[in-house]
Amino acid sequence: MKPTSRLETNRYGNVAGIPDGWKKTNMSVKQLVARKIPFYRACLGFERNKYGEKTPVIVNIVPVTTKPMTGSKPNCHLTPEERQKAWERRLVKLTWCSEAYAHEIAEAKLAYKEKVIAKLEAKQAQVYSAKRAQTIERVKHVNPLRRIINAEHAQAVLEAHERHTRTDYDQKLAEGHELVDNGILTYTQVKTYARNTYKPNK
Repeated sequence: MKPTSRLETNRYGNVAGIPDGWKKTNMSVKQLVARKIPFYRACLGFERNKYGEKTPVIVNIVPVTTKPMTGSKPNCHLTPEERQKAWERRLVKLTWCSEAYAHEIAEAKLAYKEKVIAKLEAKQAQVYSAKRAQTIERVKHVNPLRRIINAEHAQAVLEAHERHTRTDYDQKLAEGHELVDNGILTYTQVKTYARNTYKPNK
C-alpha cells in the first residue's frame, strides 16, 4: 500500500515535523512493513547527546486514518476497573494466591507507573528533553496489567512483587536511572542493573 500523498523528504529520507493528515505511531518499522501500512520517518528536532553532539529526534508517522494495532489492548470493551478485576482473577487462578494479595499487586503496579511518570515529568519541568518527552509518552501507554499468559508468567508477577516489597530493588532502579542521566547506562539497561545488584531488606 502506498501513501495517498507523497511527502517531501530530506537527503536522509526524513520528513520535517508531522504534516497535516499524518500522526505519530508507536509501531516499529518492522510492524508497519508487515502490515503494509504507509509511513515516513519524521524529524521532530534535535537534542544534544552526552558528548555535546546534536542528534535528530526521529519518530515514525502514519496517515491519521490508520487504525491501532489489533490485540494491543485486550478487553478494550471493559472499564479500567473491570480490566483490573479480570487481571486479579487470572492471577488468583494461576497461582492460588489470595484475592487480597492479587489486588495488592495490581494496585502496586498501577501506583508504580504513576510514580515513574511523575518523576519523569518533574525532571522535564526543570530541564526539557525531547528524548525524555518520548519516554514519558511511551510510559503513559504502557499497560502495567498486561495479560498474564500462563502459570509461569503469573509466578514471575509474584516474584517481581516480592522484589519490589521485600528488597532494595526500587532503590537500585533509582540508582540505575541516575546512571542513565550521567551517561553510564542506557535506559534499557536499568532493569538488568537493578536485578544484578538488589539485596533483601534487613
